[in-house]
Amino acid sequence: MKTLLALILSFSVVTGIYADNKYEKAVRKNLEKMDACRIPADYLNIANAFERIALAENNKWLPYYYASLNCVLASYVDSSNT
Repeated sequence: MKTLLALILSFSVVTGIYADNKYEKAVRKNLEKMDACRIPADYLNIANAFERIALAENNKWLPYYYASLNCVLASYVDSSNT
C-alpha cells in the first residue's frame, strides 16, 4: 500500500513539473516572437497564441496579460502607420 501511494505521489509531482515546463516554454517562445513583430497582424497572431495558452491554463494570469498587451501594441503600430 505504501508503495502504491508513493508511486501515485511521484507520478503526480512529475506530471505537474512537466505541465509547468510546457507552459513556460510556450510563453517564452511567444515572448521571443514578440520582439520580431513589426506589423499589426504579427501582434494579433501573437495575441491569439497567448489566448490559446490562456484557455489551456485558465488559472494563470500572465497569458491573458500578454494577449491584451499585444492587442494594444497592434493598435499603436496601426495608428502610427496611418
